[in-house]
Amino acid sequence: MPTTSPSQFDPAQMIQTINNIMQLRPLKIALAHFGVINLHTTPRCVINRFKEIILEYAQITLECKGEIIAIELALWNLLFDDLAKLNLKLTQEDIRAIFSLDIGLNAQGLHHYYTRLTRSGSIKR
Repeated sequence: MPTTSPSQFDPAQMIQTINNIMQLRPLKIALAHFGVINLHTTPRCVINRFKEIILEYAQITLECKGEIIAIELALWNLLFDDLAKLNLKLTQEDIRAIFSLDIGLNAQGLHHYYTRLTRSGSIKR
């Protein structure tokens, strides 16, 4: 799950950073607070899905017009859909317990992103 901490989410910059890192062909990527990704055992499709999710987050933000509650609901739905494809033996209650802080912070970050876009004139409310 990409993190969209308030004041920092910039989808184009995030994707460019991922592309720049991948061009270096690292063996591993160490993510602050999130551990290490071993790129020999992580399929390329995982990295590509990560970039897709970033774009989906941006789209969700626009569709929800920056409304935090609507963004949270959309993020939960996206997460439930993605995890369902993995056939995990977790209930929605389990998933909510694990990811509630992340979803809340991401919704706040996406709201802030929307506010930045409206203030800059990139989009109109």
